[in-house]
Amino acid sequence: MKKALIYILAVIGGLSAVIALTFTAVQAVVFDESRFHRAYEEYEIYDYIGIEKQDLDDVTHNLLEYMKGNREDIIMYADIKGEQQMVFEEREQLHMVDVLRLFDAGFTIRNICAISAAAIFILILLLYKKSGGRIIARGYLIGFSIFFVLLIALGIAMVVDFSTLFTKFHLLLFDNDLWLLDPKEDIMIQMFPEEFFNGLGIWIGIYAVVFISVPAMISSVYLSIKKKRPS
Repeated sequence: MKKALIYILAVIGGLSAVIALTFTAVQAVVFDESRFHRAYEEYEIYDYIGIEKQDLDDVTHNLLEYMKGNREDIIMYADIKGEQQMVFEEREQLHMVDVLRLFDAGFTIRNICAISAAAIFILILLLYKKSGGRIIARGYLIGFSIFFVLLIALGIAMVVDFSTLFTKFHLLLFDNDLWLLDPKEDIMIQMFPEEFFNGLGIWIGIYAVVFISVPAMISSVYLSIKKKRPS
């Protein structure tokens, strides 16, 4: 019975580690400024907005600094279509307050999961000095498998109908309609059209798979070695 509980704990630790790595993948993709610049070129955003490349790149940098918590607001001015004006109107600013809260919550979850996984794995190693490594490896592989299935299902949903998924995502995470912006008027949605988020989601998925697969491969190799050479 005790061993069964330890394995359940190991799976919880594995899932916690996978979730922490996935949120880390999100951070790595979202805060890569070069990815934004490439997307602006690909979707001809500079011309569509009517803004100089350097100006929009500066706006993007400040926006990401805001999301990192290094800037108090996103009140910025730039020359748009030949006229100096405030980049983001009040509705866009309020929406980004909601987005910032969402990111803060995600980072908090990431940190809690990372600490939980570390604490669980250390406990297992202390209780089972000889077999602790194998218990942790199996727990991670089970947690990885569960999460990987969910990730694949989400990927399929994105491919089948990204627009519907995108809408449901916003309805689930936001309790207001501030995210419903006008592409004819609002710079925020002009900077980040649906195609941008689709591409961003794909890269987050790729990074997440890589981040969580590396420990899974290490765990598999470790178990294979231990099977051949039982301790």
